[in-house]
Amino acid sequence: MSRFQSNCIKNVCFLRTGHPGDAGALERALRLCQSSGANLSIVSVVDNPPEGILGFLASWGTTADAIACESDEADAGERLAKLAREQGVNATSELLRGQRFLEVSRKVLRDKHDLLIKATESTHVVHKVLFGHIDRQLIRKCPCPVWIVKTSNGKTYERILAAVDPAPFHEDPDNSPAREALNTSILQYAQLLAEIEEAELHVVHVWSFDLEMTLRSRAGFDNESVAEVGESLRQKHEVALAELVGPYLRHISRVHLVKGHAGEEIAKLAVSESFDAVVMGTLCRSGLGGLLIGNTAETALDHVNCSIVALKPPGFSSPVQ
Repeated sequence: MSRFQSNCIKNVCFLRTGHPGDAGALERALRLCQSSGANLSIVSVVDNPPEGILGFLASWGTTADAIACESDEADAGERLAKLAREQGVNATSELLRGQRFLEVSRKVLRDKHDLLIKATESTHVVHKVLFGHIDRQLIRKCPCPVWIVKTSNGKTYERILAAVDPAPFHEDPDNSPAREALNTSILQYAQLLAEIEEAELHVVHVWSFDLEMTLRSRAGFDNESVAEVGESLRQKHEVALAELVGPYLRHISRVHLVKGHAGEEIAKLAVSESFDAVVMGTLCRSGLGGLLIGNTAETALDHVNCSIVALKPPGFSSPVQ
């Protein structure tokens, strides 16, 4: 087992959704825990009924427990924990009451979980909205990495994509160390999942040439000169990407260097190359704790139809207390 595996994933939280996708997501969690030796906590969350409604229904002999079906939820969680223990995983179950996003995030903080795994549960009629509201909340604000499992058939992954973002010009000095550490974590997580799933590992970096139109329209560059500048930029990104992935090359099947808008191109590649999961990061550019997700991740979430593993940069402080 690698140093990354043994040190970074010791305590996994699985959030039940009650949707059919739970079976496939739980299988992912069990496989990960079996490989890493991590503990597994299976969490169910029931809503708190509004006080006014609860008071009204109490006169009819109805309790909060009955409304929330707490005993059924607790039994379902324990059944899954028992199943996990039968497969050699040290598993427990817990029932929480309240808003799911808040309560599971608080548990992650309280019990120092290294990873949260759950099935997606979007039922939105608009096709492009592929991940549900709670998925987005957790990816933005949950204190630990979040793995949203899209596929529900439980089959092993065949192809995993790590989306990294080396910055050859260090245009953001304040975030440079966090970016470098996040890129490393993305590659390590993706390598780990590829080993566990026996999947191909691909890496993508999307670079942009934002000044292309400005050089043509305002700086008086002709097409040939603009093309030369663009090629020089591409080469610098290629060098930065090669330096980043160098230590992992023996684990990587292919490296993709793509020009365009990062979120859109990652989504296109995920679809065209039939990736089962995308491992990516959320990097804070505003300096405000908890406001991590940006255009890249938002766009990818809107368009990919595969699982997402979203990592936070080092030093991230969740707004959930």
